[in-house]
Amino acid sequence: MRRALTLLGSGLIVLVLAQTASASGARVCGFVTASVPYARHGNADRWRVYVSGVTTCHAAEATLEKVMHLDAAQHLGRAEADSYFSVGSWRCPFGDMGVQTCTQPAHAPYRARALAVECSSSSCPSSRPPSYFR
Repeated sequence: MRRALTLLGSGLIVLVLAQTASASGARVCGFVTASVPYARHGNADRWRVYVSGVTTCHAAEATLEKVMHLDAAQHLGRAEADSYFSVGSWRCPFGDMGVQTCTQPAHAPYRARALAVECSSSSCPSSRPPSYFR
């Protein structure tokens, strides 16, 4: 019984640490080039990419590149707030002006998040992700 409680307690600690790790650890990646509004061949603006959780910069950049060049599957809801893009297991709600987010999987708890910020309309810090993304 004591061993079972010890294992259960260890499992809870690992679960809490895993959730904490996915909630923090945001990091700066490279750039994606895309136009606003999104277009298949637009490359007018630079967007800084940030990630957190269990993903690589390469995977996040590739996903955001597909969304922003309209190569992702588009799902139209009754309203824009219900509409999103999907790329594999990533789900990306329609972007706000100058910001595009994606999460993996589609619903919480998320294992990974990606963010692209248009550098011409807002600052794109290269040393750390924006405070609202950490």
